[in-house]
Amino acid sequence: MRAFAEAASAWQAQHGYENSWWWPDLGETLRRIGSPEVDAVLNDVRDWFAPLPEGIGGTPFDFVAACLRRAESFTPRLLAALRAEAS
Repeated sequence: MRAFAEAASAWQAQHGYENSWWWPDLGETLRRIGSPEVDAVLNDVRDWFAPLPEGIGGTPFDFVAACLRRAESFTPRLLAALRAEAS
């Protein structure tokens, strides 16, 4: 896991990509680590076809904006959680 986190962090630093990462089985594989920090980042991924959660607060615009902010910072937050778990 440490090697993956280091290699992915180097790639992210070179390319500057910060939005959501996705490839088949990424979430399922990373959840096997059993890290609450990694799982919390993975839980931020929004299924746009699912019903809106109860009590989202604010307006629908506020909800969408918050989801987009989380999506646009997904990669650095996930890599930080992986690096912390590997320490």
